[in-house]
Amino acid sequence: MAVGVLLLVLGVAETVRTVRSGDLSGLPFWFGTLVGGAACVLVGTLLADRRPGTAVALTTIGCLVAIPPTMWTVVVPVLLGTLVVVWIRGLRVTHATQLA
Repeated sequence: MAVGVLLLVLGVAETVRTVRSGDLSGLPFWFGTLVGGAACVLVGTLLADRRPGTAVALTTIGCLVAIPPTMWTVVVPVLLGTLVVVWIRGLRVTHATQLA
């Protein structure tokens, strides 16, 4: 949830910066990738208990979409990659537990 909120805050901040600068050419990129990625991560987090496969897919898509605009931070892409790995491992453990 925290990663989704972080992406949402970054998306809003970059959108405000883009609008205030008057150069709206970057608006679809910043808004689409950061806020869109945040939406996918947040929805994936909310679906985790009911639909784990869909949750992992949405979270992975959200993280992959959000990597390009956050690449300059170095830390955020690593955080996003770690989140995907943790989600996939969690899904495997859940699946293995259900089979046993």
